[in-house]
Amino acid sequence: MMDRKDTIFIIGSGLSLNEIDITKLKDCDTMSMNRQYIAYPDWSFIPTYYLIIDPLLIPTIYKDIEGLVNEEKDIKKFFIMKNDSVSEWMGKLKQEHGDRIVQLDIGGDEKLVPPHGTLENRKMGFVGNAGACAVEVALYLGYKKIVLLGIDAHYVDREESIKSGKDLSHFHPNYFDVKTFVQGVNQGPHRNDGDSGVKYWRLFSEQQKNIPNFEIVSSSPNSPINNFLEYVDFEEFFKTEENEESSNNTGVTK
Repeated sequence: MMDRKDTIFIIGSGLSLNEIDITKLKDCDTMSMNRQYIAYPDWSFIPTYYLIIDPLLIPTIYKDIEGLVNEEKDIKKFFIMKNDSVSEWMGKLKQEHGDRIVQLDIGGDEKLVPPHGTLENRKMGFVGNAGACAVEVALYLGYKKIVLLGIDAHYVDREESIKSGKDLSHFHPNYFDVKTFVQGVNQGPHRNDGDSGVKYWRLFSEQQKNIPNFEIVSSSPNSPINNFLEYVDFEEFFKTEENEESSNNTGVTK
């Protein structure tokens, strides 16, 4: 059976997220990112943590983030990258909500290491990719097993999305609404090269071996990250629990 207290599901925003029954994560620890909050009503649960590191997106949606902080009390912590353009807002938010707001800094080595000190005193190394940064944060939070969902490591050219009138790169057609978001202006650009695609996942596949009792697995079907990380079908995490629940309901004991 999955050890819930040691496992966290990091939710990416790729199209493969639509291939799983994400509602099964209702009682699991999860980390959500960026504009995924537009789908929270469809998910039927509020994620445990929220993270955003995009320097262009933060000033664009900071009021939405403030709304989440005030309205979604089930989100335990918000991990937000330092951003000079909204530094006053960030300071006010942290003053009002204390340790629930964690301000991340950049400039660290691209190396996963066992936790030492606090996240706010550490310079994050994996900041070219929100999912990768989330892995670094999750390690610091003490999780032993990290499951990656919707980390497709591939993006459709933005011009194709504009022509179609909907976001073709993400699980929700309005994730980066083509009428609102301009790539490189109010949202960070996406590249399908080694830096933002598979580079960090290749590093993680080796670096995780140096951390005792720690594992990163992928449940993102058909993603290139599966060339480096073990792939586990999403349903496998819940089969044992479902079988036990079925047995209890029928009065069968094992």
